[in-house]
Amino acid sequence: MKSTARIVKSIIKTIGKNKKRPFVSALILAGGKSERMGGVSKQLLTVSGTPVVALSALAYEKCPEVSEIVLVCREDETETVENLMKEYGIGKFRCTAVGGKTRFDSMKSGFERISPDADYVAVHDAARCLITTEQISSVIASAMKNGAAIAASKTTDTIKIADKNGVIESTVDRSAAWNAQTPQVFKKAMLEVGIYVDRDKGFSPTDDAMLVETLGFKVSVVDCGYENIKITTPKDIAVAESIIEKRRNKNG
Repeated sequence: MKSTARIVKSIIKTIGKNKKRPFVSALILAGGKSERMGGVSKQLLTVSGTPVVALSALAYEKCPEVSEIVLVCREDETETVENLMKEYGIGKFRCTAVGGKTRFDSMKSGFERISPDADYVAVHDAARCLITTEQISSVIASAMKNGAAIAASKTTDTIKIADKNGVIESTVDRSAAWNAQTPQVFKKAMLEVGIYVDRDKGFSPTDDAMLVETLGFKVSVVDCGYENIKITTPKDIAVAESIIEKRRNKNG
């Protein structure tokens, strides 16, 4: 772990020192099994007439800080996804990568397909198709300043920690609790160390930020509000469509 510590210190020293316009790779994960959708691919379902995966890609296409888009999808959906990128004019689309058994495996598969020129990597769940270009820009800006940042929302619930028997052990200070979202943006070298460093067999990250948090890197949160929902169940489609309608009415 000594060599890892040296690498971490080296990466921290370079944070915020890029003089050229940073190259940002957007890694959109669209390879989920959609078990809570009854097996129907949620990334291909339409929200207000547009496929979920296309909605997410369009937000990154319009983001001026993003240089390229890599899409991780199921092998049997590769052709469909590539055709959708053409249909919706996603000019920053670089390639697809095949998803793995776990979310981490899928992210790693996509990471290995990004450009060698990448300075930063923005990892995004395609199912969070209501993300806005402005929110993406805000998270990227924070990552460029601090090395890593994630979209999040303040929790409105009281969070309890319980033991394996369901008995409450403690209550989390709600004022300090956040619900993690995506994008999660990292300096490329930072995420690379997080992916490939040797870990205990029991380590099971539930999001990408855990990969770097556990190595001592600091990750900032950017408040992206409560509309950046994740399409998980059929009822989420209706909620997403109502949010889109509200935005359209607001913008005239």
